[in-house]
Amino acid sequence: MVETAMAMAPRKRQVLGQILVERGLISLQDLEAALAEQKRTEEFLGKILSRMGLVSEDVLVPILADQLGIPHVRLRETVVESQALAKVPAKFANHYTLLPIRVINNTLEVAIADPFDVQTIDELRLLLDCDVRPVLAGPQEIREAIQRHYGLGASAVQQLLDAGSRAGEPTAPVTEDLSALVDEASIVSFVNQLILQAVKDRATDIHIEPYERFMRIRQRIDGVLHEVPIPQDLVKLHQAVISRVKVMAK
Repeated sequence: MVETAMAMAPRKRQVLGQILVERGLISLQDLEAALAEQKRTEEFLGKILSRMGLVSEDVLVPILADQLGIPHVRLRETVVESQALAKVPAKFANHYTLLPIRVINNTLEVAIADPFDVQTIDELRLLLDCDVRPVLAGPQEIREAIQRHYGLGASAVQQLLDAGSRAGEPTAPVTEDLSALVDEASIVSFVNQLILQAVKDRATDIHIEPYERFMRIRQRIDGVLHEVPIPQDLVKLHQAVISRVKVMAK
């Protein structure tokens, strides 16, 4: 199905533009400007229209899915199975902007942002040794869902734990040499993401609360503490996270 869509991409792109004009979602001048940009960048027309602010992702994705004959999913309203999440590493999901949703028999349903990226679907099939059924969702919606289900900074945490495992280093909560982790790119990345998310959410303060078997991070918004979704394995790195915050505070 995806292969067919890819083969017919040029015709579908033109139809997409015509439909948007016919529905009054963009003007003919908007379409001409987007097509000129497409000729320059060779990007997918829908991506250009979204980047130019002419059509929102929520409006564009269902129309595109209908044109290509690919099922559309709204991730904010979809139950995502933990079994599906466990099959795909967070760094893979982040890198390719996709989200595993559910497993049916030996088929993994995956939300993708690029309906023409057949190579990524093939790589996923080889990685998991199972069939993959792609469904379409907007890239921003997928990124938000990745953070919601894998946890903030999941890729950075996984990268650091993987590196420690390859080097034979302990990843237990108590780390003897914290100075070796404080300036690690992955720890820096995680703390930066945490602060940027707090700024985006207009939080006034961040609470980092490590416990013996788990870790909790909360941010205060309008006087109310809200829990931030984080990877479960972050508890193994809590001392490095706290030490990084202390270094930044100096």
